[in-house]
Amino acid sequence: MSAICSFYKDKTIFLTGGTGFIGKLLIEQLLRKTEPKRIYLLIRQKKGLTSDARIENLFQDVVFDRLKAERSDFIGKIEIIPGDLSEDNLGISEEYIERLCETVEVVIHGGASVALNDDFKPVIDANLKGSLSMMKLCRKIKKLQIFAVISTAYSFCPYTEIKEELYPIHITSDKLINLVDNLTEIELKEKSKEILGEWPNPYALCKALVEDVTINQAEGLPVVIIRPCIIMGTYSEPVPGWIDNYYGTNGIMAGVKSGTIKVVRIDPKEKADIVPGDMVASCVLAATYKNSLPRSSTVKPIYNCVPYEETKPKWQEIVDFTADTHPYFTSLNQSFRPFHLLLMPNYYLFEFYSLLFHLIPALFIDFMHKLLNKKPKMYFRYKKLRSFLQSVSYFGNRSWKFSNDNTVKLWNELSEEDKRLFQFDTKCIDWPIYFSNCFQGIIIYLFHEKPNFFSNYTFVRRRTIQLVKKSIFYGFIAYFVWNNFVLRILN
Repeated sequence: MSAICSFYKDKTIFLTGGTGFIGKLLIEQLLRKTEPKRIYLLIRQKKGLTSDARIENLFQDVVFDRLKAERSDFIGKIEIIPGDLSEDNLGISEEYIERLCETVEVVIHGGASVALNDDFKPVIDANLKGSLSMMKLCRKIKKLQIFAVISTAYSFCPYTEIKEELYPIHITSDKLINLVDNLTEIELKEKSKEILGEWPNPYALCKALVEDVTINQAEGLPVVIIRPCIIMGTYSEPVPGWIDNYYGTNGIMAGVKSGTIKVVRIDPKEKADIVPGDMVASCVLAATYKNSLPRSSTVKPIYNCVPYEETKPKWQEIVDFTADTHPYFTSLNQSFRPFHLLLMPNYYLFEFYSLLFHLIPALFIDFMHKLLNKKPKMYFRYKKLRSFLQSVSYFGNRSWKFSNDNTVKLWNELSEEDKRLFQFDTKCIDWPIYFSNCFQGIIIYLFHEKPNFFSNYTFVRRRTIQLVKKSIFYGFIAYFVWNNFVLRILN
């Protein structure tokens, strides 16, 4: 029998981040593969919605369709705990805190503010203060067997070689919290370089500090940290290619598919550290189980969930894999667009192409909207797009050497049954097939459209029509610029 399934059988689990991508996959795997007694989910309250309605809304997602087919009696095992990571004591009432302290055995902390371009305060409140509140709660839980924290492989991104250990940080968690509590957001932005040091954003710095306090201030708590790299759609479970968010690489692929993104500041020669979401969930469950057992005090409970260095694809290969798939799988409802993405590592060339392909079309469309007495909105979208592309460029123009010795050892020590049920060995990934599934997943699960297989003839015909449209569009722009600006200058 599976040792992992035996561990979670009849366990009471407290999970944060249950409405997020990895959170849903954790819930799905726990309920479908194991037999927990109860899963408590920390979820923010919404006016007008009861707990039963929140649970019903959560499980309407297609990621739970397989669970519903295989285990129809799972709803009774779920209970919502109203709360908020950014509030004192997690915003949980005394009644619920008492219940958690008396019954919970496993805590998996996956909740976080994950936007890379967020301001300091919301990130520190949810990520750093929230994690400190989680540790405070865990110290009160009487039957706690393990406290698992889902971090990121980029928590110590200023270091080019990242082993499964902690690294020095230039600022303490207490000092950062004090700054955020006493300075305005404007003052924090003015001091951002001083506060962040070599970290690119508040999110990454907070994750480093969370790891530091989890390991060094746990005060005897049984803890484990799992660090996934860039997370994309599922590899196989419960279905291939499932995705529910536009973060990171998902957002880039969706932007290219919709025609919004034409160029990104990414080095095509650098290798991409990408891992499927279902493998992350399996790694979390396996590491949580393993570290609930007695272990040597010298063992560092940190796991880098990353692909093997020798198997990682380059960014240009990812674009090529997706472009090869795109002609044959697209959607009927959207106008056909060939998958073309320019990877431009040079800052000045990126700015030039961004001006040409992003800003000018946005301004032109807004100009046309004004002529038609419609509200211009493309420039606003352009600013959001620019902020997004700036946030991901840091990770697309650098390479890291990750060590994953603990993760490899964890995998090798699992039984064959556990390996079958909880697959997270990235050596088995067929990257071309995986990115093909991810692209189809974006069409199905983000655009909510049905992908259609097109023949070569249909592809050529639609691409020709699209090229004609583009020629007319850019020809009109050139004509407008010539008549309104160039001729005036010449005259």
